[in-house]
Amino acid sequence: ETTEMDEDDRSADETIVEETDRILAIYIKQLIRSTTSLDLESDVRRRNKIATSGPNGALIETYGLIAQYSFELERSTLVDVYSGLLRLCLVEDVEAERVSGVILEDDRRTVCLRLAGEWLASRGRELLVDIVVEAVDRVWRETLFAGVDALPEDQTLSFDEDCAIRAIELLLFPGFENYREALVRCNIALRQFTLAKKLMAARELVEWFPTSVLEEMDLSDPVALNARHEFDAWVAYINALGAHHAWNSFVLSARPPLPKSLVLDAAPTGSSAEVGGGDQRDRADLEQDVALRREGARLEQSAYLERLAVFEKEADRKLDAAVDALQAVLHFGGGWMIDLEAPNTVDDDDLLHRNPVLPSSAVRCAEMRRVREYALPLVVTLLHGALHAGRRYEAAVAVAQDVADPQLAVCDSFSPQDLSKFLQSVCESAMLLSEQHPTRPPHARTLFEKQ
Repeated sequence: ETTEMDEDDRSADETIVEETDRILAIYIKQLIRSTTSLDLESDVRRRNKIATSGPNGALIETYGLIAQYSFELERSTLVDVYSGLLRLCLVEDVEAERVSGVILEDDRRTVCLRLAGEWLASRGRELLVDIVVEAVDRVWRETLFAGVDALPEDQTLSFDEDCAIRAIELLLFPGFENYREALVRCNIALRQFTLAKKLMAARELVEWFPTSVLEEMDLSDPVALNARHEFDAWVAYINALGAHHAWNSFVLSARPPLPKSLVLDAAPTGSSAEVGGGDQRDRADLEQDVALRREGARLEQSAYLERLAVFEKEADRKLDAAVDALQAVLHFGGGWMIDLEAPNTVDDDDLLHRNPVLPSSAVRCAEMRRVREYALPLVVTLLHGALHAGRRYEAAVAVAQDVADPQLAVCDSFSPQDLSKFLQSVCESAMLLSEQHPTRPPHARTLFEKQ
C-alpha cells in the first residue's frame, strides 16, 4: 500500500512539473511575441536608413527575462523555446540590415546568445549547441528547404538566401561553436544553391565563410576531412567562374573602339570639283589640308594601336588567370567533388542524429553526383570556349585529353548530348589549328595522345 502511495505521489509530482513547464513555456513564448513591438523606435530609424546602436534597453531586459525563465524549463522544451527566439532574432536582424545597410555587432541574436551563455551554460555546453542547431534547422526549413523555385543567375541575393547563410553564424558564436557542423552545413547550402542555379548565393557563402574555422578543423576526423575537401572544391569552382567572368566582361567591354578613320585617302587635287576653277581654295591650301588630316589620322591610328596593345596584354593576362582557374577545377586533387574517404567508410550520420532536416549520407552522395553533372560540363565548356576565343586552338583541342582522362573522371559527368556538343566544338578548334599550322600533321600532339 505504501508503494502504491509513493507511485501515486511521484505521478502527481510529474504531472505538476509537466503542467508547470507547459504554463511557463506559454508565458515565455508570449514574452517572445512581445519583443516584436518593443523595438519600434529602432524599426522606424532603420526604415529611414538611420544607424541604430542595437536593441534598446526594454528589449534587452525582456531577452534577459526569457533566458532567466528558460533555465527552469525541461530540456526539450527549453531547446524548442529558445531556438524559436534565436530564429526570430536572426530574421529581424537580417531584415534590419537589408533595409538600413548597416551591420551591427551588438544585434538581437548576439544579445540573446550572450544571455543564454550567462543563464544556461551551467546546464552544459551540449544544451547550448542543441539550441543553436535547432535554431538553424528552423531557419532552413523556412528558407533553404522551403522548395522555392530557382531564380535567374543574375538575381540579387534574396532575403531567404541571406537568412539561410547568416543562420550558419549561430554555429560559430563563442561558447556555442560547432565548427564541423558549420562546415558541413555550409557545403549543404552550397549544393542546394548550385543545383537551384543560385550562383550569387553560392559565391556569397564561399566568400563569407571564415577561414579561421577551416584552420581549426580536426582533419583526422574523416567527416571533417571530406567536408574540408568539398569546401575547397567549392572555392576552386567559384574562383574559376569569377576568373572567367572577369576575362569575358573585360573582353566585351574594354576593347578600345576603332578610330573614325584609320587611313584617310588623299582627295583629288586637280579636279574642278575640288579646286573650283580657281574660285575655291588654291591647290596649296588643299594639299596642306589633306596633309593635316592624314597626320591626324596617323596619330589617331597610332594612339589606337597603343590602346589595343594594352588591351590585348591585359586580356591575355585575364585569359591566363581564367584558364588556370578552370583547369584547377578539372585537375582538383582527389577529384572535384569526390570524397577523399569513400562514403561507405565514413559514417557521418552521427552528425545528423538530432537534425532530421539534413540529408543522409546517401542523399549527400547523390547531390554531389548531380553537382558534378551540372558543373563539370559547364567548366569544360567555359575553358574550351575561352581558349578558342583567344585563338589558342592547340590548347583548346587539348581540353579533350582532360575530359578523356579516367583519373579525372570528368567524362562520366557528361550526358551523351553534352559530350557530342563538346566534341563538335573540339573539331572546330582542330580545323582552325590546321589552318594556323598547315605543315603540321592533323591533331599532332593534341588529341587523346598518351603522354
